[in-house]
Amino acid sequence: MPNSNNAFPFTHTRLVSIKPPKTGRTTYRDTKAAGLTFVVTAKGSKSLYFVKRIGGKPTRIRIGGYPEISIDDARQEAQRFSGEIAKGENPHTARKIKNSAPTVTELFDYWLTTHSKVHKKSWADDVQMFNRVVA
Repeated sequence: MPNSNNAFPFTHTRLVSIKPPKTGRTTYRDTKAAGLTFVVTAKGSKSLYFVKRIGGKPTRIRIGGYPEISIDDARQEAQRFSGEIAKGENPHTARKIKNSAPTVTELFDYWLTTHSKVHKKSWADDVQMFNRVVA
């Protein structure tokens, strides 16, 4: 867990100047946005996270890589997550559900094997149409 020496207001100059640790990862806290953290790994990866205890369990949600996402956007996202938690929602669970939804290709493959190939002689036409429209 980060100590008080690792808490400061995030600025672009400060974050890009942070060197990777020799091993593991180092975590820094933003003093302007509650829960916003900056993590640097030994391999040089830099990411922004939202960290908060939700339902008594520590939860870490990746906001994005740095500098691909700006500090201001990360602060807004952290504020949005804090608001959702205040409403009794769990943004981590919501994100998991959203990411576990099947893709169009997965749905088509399911339909193809359970219906089209079973009930239609022209199932190959369905595949060709799908590839033309979606791919």
